[in-house]
Amino acid sequence: MRTNSQGQRVCAPSCNSNQYLSEKNGEFFCFDCHPQCSGCTGPANTQCSHCRNVNNTFTSENECIAACPFGSYSDDNNKCRACDPQCSGCSGPSSSNCSVCSEESITQTNGESVCVPSCPLWQIYDLSSSSCALTNDAQLAVIVVASVTGGVLLVLACLLACCCIFCFRKKQKLNADDGIELTGGVAFKRGSYLTNKMSSL
Repeated sequence: MRTNSQGQRVCAPSCNSNQYLSEKNGEFFCFDCHPQCSGCTGPANTQCSHCRNVNNTFTSENECIAACPFGSYSDDNNKCRACDPQCSGCSGPSSSNCSVCSEESITQTNGESVCVPSCPLWQIYDLSSSSCALTNDAQLAVIVVASVTGGVLLVLACLLACCCIFCFRKKQKLNADDGIELTGGVAFKRGSYLTNKMSSL
């Protein structure tokens, strides 16, 4: 017995595993699940509790489908999951599982294909293959030398700036200790200008 929408207690049939119970005109009936479902809570293919085909997968809306949509993959629980942001299509969760890189990514080949946002330092972008390519020894040497030189120049520039600041502050301190003031770009020792002025009168 079940209570219908009118508040009446009525007999309800026992549905099999591939049916769901629903009320119609105050009475309860068993209705078949969607053909993709094996067990369901309603008529739609998004109301499956199990998939009819064991090889089918669930989307995030519990819809049984033969394969996950492009941009997603099937996990160990037959659930469709979104690919890594670097991938446009994939077979797993990481950027090394990409079947196609996204438009913002490029392919790095180093024993395996991985989608990356930019090529690493030791590789160059190959226009012909639209991927990162290993550099030869000469190219690698140029890259290393340029990187080291740039780093050394940056350190030297920082040291030079620090030395200039240190010397300037030291000069200011010495002038202050000697009682020298800068007035209109001319250095005067405190008290000497007034003494000289009085002597000339």
